[in-house]
Amino acid sequence: MKKLFIGLSLIVMAFSSCNDKGNVTPPPLVTDPVLPPATEEFTPGQNITINGNGFTAADEIWLRVPAKAETRDIQTTVTAQSATQITFTIPEGVTPGEYTVVLKRSGTEMPMGTINVGEPQPTAEAKFYCLGEDGIYTIDPQSHALNQLIGANDYNFSGRNVYDASKNTIYSVEWDEMLVSDEEGEKYITRSWLGIIDLTANSYTRLDLPNGIDFYIYLIAGQPTLLAQPTASDDHLRLYNIDLTTGALTESLDLGAWKSTFGVSGDYSFYIWGTYLKGQSLYMAVSVTNEQTDQAEFRYLALDLSTPAIIPGGTIQNDDLDCDIYFFERQGQLYTCIVLYNWSTPDVSYTSRFQLFDTDNLTASETCCTLENIDCCAPQYDATNDRLYWVTDWEKSDEGSDNVSTGTDWYTFDFATQTASKVYTWNETIWDLLLVY
Repeated sequence: MKKLFIGLSLIVMAFSSCNDKGNVTPPPLVTDPVLPPATEEFTPGQNITINGNGFTAADEIWLRVPAKAETRDIQTTVTAQSATQITFTIPEGVTPGEYTVVLKRSGTEMPMGTINVGEPQPTAEAKFYCLGEDGIYTIDPQSHALNQLIGANDYNFSGRNVYDASKNTIYSVEWDEMLVSDEEGEKYITRSWLGIIDLTANSYTRLDLPNGIDFYIYLIAGQPTLLAQPTASDDHLRLYNIDLTTGALTESLDLGAWKSTFGVSGDYSFYIWGTYLKGQSLYMAVSVTNEQTDQAEFRYLALDLSTPAIIPGGTIQNDDLDCDIYFFERQGQLYTCIVLYNWSTPDVSYTSRFQLFDTDNLTASETCCTLENIDCCAPQYDATNDRLYWVTDWEKSDEGSDNVSTGTDWYTFDFATQTASKVYTWNETIWDLLLVY
């Protein structure tokens, strides 16, 4: 009997040992995290600093509501980071309530504590800037008339703009195509410039960028930073800092080769349709085209600026139609706007589709609204009234006449009513609309 008891004891100890090993708690991502007191209330747009030990450049801060199944985590923007502290901004539009602060790093997460978000403070009224063919304007909030700030120039605005509030300056990538001749014959190459619009001095200057490369612009760590469209001779995705006096470019980050990421080689091309910078991630909609068969695959991806790495995502459903793809942020969530063009109809028809973007899985997860016969290009989100705004320029010919009239329609979409409407029509041709606070 004694031997049986000893045997059973050993079995229990063995199971207990296995169970202990299975429940080993992984080491924390950071140690001794200290959040502000739980009694303190914060508002959207406010910065919060967490102290601790072991923060890294790869860290992201997310907000999670207690009933996680009902909503997705909300990513914040990290504005400062060191080994002993990290600072983030509460996104505009976040619903008041209690949130768990979650640190995420390379697929692992760690709850840090909770914060209370209160009602937002009155937000400064949005201000619109219009970048047009013959000038740069503001919009009168009462009459909707255009007020010209800067007159006509050799503008080539492309819809790629970023506003630097610290300098009250708009940086705009401009581009055009130029016909050149070489030993292979005539061909078009891309010409690019960086337009610098000083809204305090109401001045405009332009810097030459290298020919043959298309660029996108972002504000990273307070500095205008350029992303170069990969070329036939260079399949790497690279970021560049720019000298705002000379226009000289200095490579700041090589994110790697897109061909190896997508498992292709040879005669393939890569095109960026839309991008959005949020925290240390640059979300993108791209197409990968087999130049021999002209077959294109549209995909989402993310550029992890901290690793760095290219992370491929889901397929974009474009119904086999030509399309433009944009991103915008609303109430802490990222959305895509896909504008589909149907050229098979006598008059080209448009469909604009708003979809919630899943930043964890890099895919558009649900369609929020579809607008028929409306091309919602480069929409700007206004958090003060939960609306989108965009412009559509046009030209019309009088039947039986050589007269051509031009103008621009200004549109808005109201998320509360799920309806789009025309706000105003201008005689001027406006290419880009930019909303700032």
